[in-house]
Formats: sequence, C-alpha cells, structure tokens
Amino acid sequence: MTIRTIGTAKLFHVFMMFVLAGLLSVASAEDWMDYGDAMVPEGTQKVTFIELGANRCLPCRMMQPILKTLEERYPQDLKVVFIDVWKENGEIAGKKYQLRSIPTQIFYNAQGEEIFRHEGFFAQKQIEDLLKKQGVTQ
Repeated sequence: MTIRTIGTAKLFHVFMMFVLAGLLSVASAEDWMDYGDAMVPEGTQKVTFIELGANRCLPCRMMQPILKTLEERYPQDLKVVFIDVWKENGEIAGKKYQLRSIPTQIFYNAQGEEIFRHEGFFAQKQIEDLLKKQGVTQ
C-alpha cells in the first residue's frame, strides 16, 4: 500500500464520519414525543401503539415522523406512545415489555390486550394496514 493510498483511505473514513454525524442529527431531541413511564394501557377505548426506542437510535428516529403522522391522522381511535428506553426509567419499561431490540412496536386493542408486536423499522403503510384490521380509520 502506498502513502497516497493510505491518505485516501483516511480521507474516506473522515468523510464517512461526517456523513454519519449528519444522519444522526436528522431529528433533534426536542422533536420527539416522550411519555416517560407509560405502561400497558387499561381499556382506553382506543387502539394503543407503543414504540420503545431511543433518541440516539437511527431506526427509532426514522420512525418518529411516522408516529407523529399516525397520531395526527387518527386522533379519535389511536393513542400513540413513545418510550425512550435509554432514559432514566427506560430500563423498567424495557423489562416490563420484555424488550429484545429497538425500536420495538407493540399494539394493544381497546381492551388493553396485546394484539401485535414488531421489532425494527416498521413502514407506515404496514402499520396502517394493521390498524385498519382493528377498526382504526380516518
């Protein structure tokens, strides 16, 4: 490997660090919904969508605009909750919900029974298909 090749490789790594830093700053912390210690809902008369994630998790950040859109689109039939599991009391929620990875989405029917669980990024269209099966409509 020549000196020129080593210099190019270092330059590439520095460039990639800046790109990744930019991606991580896409959504600022103040844009996030956080309902802290929310636990399993008890007969809310609404379908409840709980996302367990973290401010510093890139897939979790990618989910945030979807959560906001769903909350705005279905205010009568859907309760959306985000719990940051990397915050002070997040470990409690992680244990309560038997968290294995983030983001994790958990859906409860209006009676408070868990009806669906998903790990990882979850596309809005797929979420809306699931909600329609539960009677959540615009």
